[in-house]
Amino acid sequence: MPINLSKGQTINLSKNSPINLEKKADYLDYLHIGLGWDVKSGSGNFDLDAMAACQTESGSWDKNYSCNYSHLDTPNGALHHCGDNLTGEGEGDDEVLQIRLSKLPAAINLVQFKVVIYDAVKRKQHFGQVENAFIRLVNMSNHEEICRYTLGKEFDLCTSVVMGCVKRGSNREWEFVAEGKPVGAKLDPAQLQQGGCSIS
Repeated sequence: MPINLSKGQTINLSKNSPINLEKKADYLDYLHIGLGWDVKSGSGNFDLDAMAACQTESGSWDKNYSCNYSHLDTPNGALHHCGDNLTGEGEGDDEVLQIRLSKLPAAINLVQFKVVIYDAVKRKQHFGQVENAFIRLVNMSNHEEICRYTLGKEFDLCTSVVMGCVKRGSNREWEFVAEGKPVGAKLDPAQLQQGGCSIS
């Protein structure tokens, strides 16, 4: 069951707890998706990249409706990536994605948000060297933060993480689900200790 928020209330989410976004505001269309992180001291230079991908009702991924640092906009402006942050330095959001829900095709059922460490395997970098990674949603009609999810510490050796998704619920109302799910390559600790690196 999705959590229903009253107006003016924000919430720190736990994994897999959906919230009904449309009960949060009188008008909800333009969303700011802020993603941020800190690199642990002594871990070197990291480049983390945020991206969004859209899934249809049939379960397929629509390549026309995805955005990342090299493809900033989707058709008709439904999704926009605000640009690559190469260092993650500074306070607040490190990278920002924007969605206009009304411009998404009716067949789009889910928008997924993922953060990937650039060139992680070659650089031997993983989320165990990153802390305070978060995703937050802001309603741009009133600049009110709706919800926030901060990753736990269970992502050692992971090189990419699905932070969350905006999806249509059973009644077609938009919900947000905090996922915190590792995907893709995972570093092999034995290879790291030997000075090499492989994917497990």
